[in-house]
Amino acid sequence: MLKIIVLIIVCSLFFSERDVTAMTAEDISVDGTAVVMPVGRVLLIKKNEYLAAIKFVRNEIREDGVSSKYEYYEYEKGAFLRKKDDLILRKVPKKTFWYNLTSFFFHGVAVGPSRLKLSSFILCIDAADESHSTVYFWGGDCYREAKPDQKVQLAPTPLMNISQVDVNNEKIRWFGYKEQNERIIIPIDKIWD
Repeated sequence: MLKIIVLIIVCSLFFSERDVTAMTAEDISVDGTAVVMPVGRVLLIKKNEYLAAIKFVRNEIREDGVSSKYEYYEYEKGAFLRKKDDLILRKVPKKTFWYNLTSFFFHGVAVGPSRLKLSSFILCIDAADESHSTVYFWGGDCYREAKPDQKVQLAPTPLMNISQVDVNNEKIRWFGYKEQNERIIIPIDKIWD
């Protein structure tokens, strides 16, 4: 029973909904555990020599939650190649007795993020609201045993098209996992300033 309580507390800390209310539709948020990206912009993903990109194309508020359509690319032979398009869904839990009880104690029940399967590893991703999606520095089982990946780095870009990405651009700012890191909010068009 104690393990279940600890699991609920950990999940509520790491996978609780990000406070996107303080952000405009064109802001990004970076903290030690995740990058929250505006829809329509390219986010670069790097681990060792591996380079990829994700673009959240469209988010929609639905009756059962928030859905996010994304495009995923891998960098091969000097170019980004589209590997897949997919959809994630942040489900809204039904307002049951258990939900109300845990919401009272833990300020909302954490609904686990989805898994983004990359070439040789997994990252957790989530739909935040109609204008933002989240990519965590966490991998593995996004619901139970997510672990920070110290080698993963994420770089938000102001670019709307993958063909505009120059991997040698010195303005690209890479962020990685940090246990204690304050959250910063930056207008996406100022990320390279």
